[in-house]
Amino acid sequence: YAQDTDSVLFTKDFFDNDIALDLTLRFDIKKFINEKMDEEYLPATLSYFSEDSIEISKEVRIKTRGVSRKIICYFPPFFINVKGSNFSDDVFPGINKVKIVPLCKNSK
Repeated sequence: YAQDTDSVLFTKDFFDNDIALDLTLRFDIKKFINEKMDEEYLPATLSYFSEDSIEISKEVRIKTRGVSRKIICYFPPFFINVKGSNFSDDVFPGINKVKIVPLCKNSK
């Protein structure tokens, strides 16, 4: 199976699109939470389905971000770093990191 089909899903105007994309990010969540103050990247796998329903998985890296939110948030914001991964330049053209901001705290 050729990875060239990635470019069908991720075009240059990818972030201008309003269509929801179903992604799965797999990583060691316990290690992420326990080591959130560290400045080290953790390995992760980003998976999605192509238009013809073939699952495509790529190795990426994640790292927490935000100075105070690392302290106050149980699950702090993080970067998904695709630079140096096996994503080709035509998949995420000119993009090295994507910022992810989950809810900081549980509350009523």
